[in-house]
Amino acid sequence: MAQATEYNVINNRMDKLDILTLCDPTSTPIFSTARKYRKVRSDVFEYYADSLDDVKTDTIADGRDVDEFDNKAKNRTVIQQRTQIQNRAWKVSRGQQNDADPAGVKDEVGRAKMLSAIELKRDIEAAIGSDQEAEWVDEKSGNHMRGLGKFLDADNENIPANARMSANAKATTSALNEKSFGAVLQAAYEGTGNANAKFKLFAMPALQRAITGFSRTNGESNNILRTTLVAGSKKIECSVKIYESDFGIVVVIPDLFLGMTNGGKLTDDIRGRGYLLDMDKFSISLNQDVWSEEYPDLGGGRRGATWAKYTIINECPKAMGKFV
Repeated sequence: MAQATEYNVINNRMDKLDILTLCDPTSTPIFSTARKYRKVRSDVFEYYADSLDDVKTDTIADGRDVDEFDNKAKNRTVIQQRTQIQNRAWKVSRGQQNDADPAGVKDEVGRAKMLSAIELKRDIEAAIGSDQEAEWVDEKSGNHMRGLGKFLDADNENIPANARMSANAKATTSALNEKSFGAVLQAAYEGTGNANAKFKLFAMPALQRAITGFSRTNGESNNILRTTLVAGSKKIECSVKIYESDFGIVVVIPDLFLGMTNGGKLTDDIRGRGYLLDMDKFSISLNQDVWSEEYPDLGGGRRGATWAKYTIINECPKAMGKFV
């Protein structure tokens, strides 16, 4: 005999106040702010990265004909990526939807659909910021796309050398100071020569605090700005949200889903994670907008799932940086 399962009845046991609060982070800044590229038509796809030859200072004599020619596509390399599919399923029993009146919920099916969509967006944000490599996993899991943790990896040989992030574009958050922070920006500048880049730094909490520490007056040698409290003032401003450097402007955006593994627990190992992205070279491709499906009720109640098929495209990892 099949085992009976109760769905959505946790708040039917006693009288409750008509209040229901969602007590988890829901902001997904990378997914929400990245530009959207046209849908990718295959599970495995490729795009190209061109490079220039080294600088030459050779000269040529007046009157001499050109006798050597060059194939300008010879430095062209291929970056390979994959799309992945994720979903979040939901179910509401017949009794819970039709007969019960749980506190704080006017429509249990609508609530279930909303929560599954929020959970899926968090899943996408975590996958974007993950360390997973582009690969076929197995028949059950299908494809993994390459997350930013692997795109921004100076040792990842799956990224062509001419596009790979520089080793100097990585810094350790626990030892971060103005000098090491500037070194990451310098490495990103040297990768493309764009001194006017507009970066977004998606930062986990420890990295955010380390950057804010640049503005504080203390005994450390890494502070670059000093905040003075005016007599009588009741407000102290010690938060760094925009950092204007020699090599571009950095907007610091808090994020809570970078570097997570399956299960999504916030640990000390990932609280210092951050990705410095040139948003002109980064995009998300959705085969279609996140969509919801409802399936036939086979007797247990209404059920369905929210779906997404997507990937990320990092056109030039060497124009970016990473904090761990």
